[in-house]
Amino acid sequence: MANCPANRPIRTVGNPAKLAIGVYPDPPVVVGFAGDGNGGGHGTAGPQIGRGRGILWLKLEQENPFGSIKDRVAYSLLSSIFESGVLCRGIIESTSGNLGVALARYAQICGVEFTAVVDPRTSRKLVRQMRSADAKIVEVAEPDETGGYLLSRLAYIRDRMAAEDLLVWPNQYENPANPRAHSEGTAPEIFSTVPHGELDVFLGVSTGGTVRGFTDYVERNRLSWRCVAVDEVGSVALGGPPATRSLNGIGASRSSSFVDGRACLNVKVTAAEAVAACDWPGVCSGCPVIH
Repeated sequence: MANCPANRPIRTVGNPAKLAIGVYPDPPVVVGFAGDGNGGGHGTAGPQIGRGRGILWLKLEQENPFGSIKDRVAYSLLSSIFESGVLCRGIIESTSGNLGVALARYAQICGVEFTAVVDPRTSRKLVRQMRSADAKIVEVAEPDETGGYLLSRLAYIRDRMAAEDLLVWPNQYENPANPRAHSEGTAPEIFSTVPHGELDVFLGVSTGGTVRGFTDYVERNRLSWRCVAVDEVGSVALGGPPATRSLNGIGASRSSSFVDGRACLNVKVTAAEAVAACDWPGVCSGCPVIH
């Protein structure tokens, strides 16, 4: 932080363990998030989603205890299980990485066995973190019909659930505890920190829980926010034809149970556009915020 140029400051606000927001005054019109929602109009060719020049606020969720926004989802999912009183010998969940790390840590704290179902694209670093928290790792290597692995991971979980008593699947893809983590946590934190008024909120899509949680909060409080779902080209989370994808942790091989792509403002980006968008704050400020 100390080396940031004075004319392009980054400020952290609130409790660093819970809330950190990078602020970039007067960024250019958003270029990396242009598209028609169906994989077309990338770069500067498609319609612009941004309202123009302004301030870009980045929610730095790596400041959470276990390193990502999935800490919130993991806590909410496990709370929903324990509060229900269901008998639980162990927990199993499909994960592309970050949720598995958070679930592994919370399960370790609670003394519950956790099995993470991953695939070959899962970061080896994150797999090591899960194992360090005593998680059992199952890697599903057979691609599904869309070219991804999600449907294959889910099929494995369903087989295990049918065969083993007292094994609990939180099911991040359909459990309302997923969006609730954001409607009761992430969104209110942002509202309490940024200036009130119009705000475009760009939210990555995988299960769709983040978008649904923010949308619920915005509608309930009648805010002048526009929630924009950001998906990867080739993902079917918001609809559209499947195609090979290279990014991990965004997009999905199945439609979201929480968000209808036809009913929400959304854009699809390529892997190159996503990487460029992550590099942009560091290029402009001299102080990269993506680790």
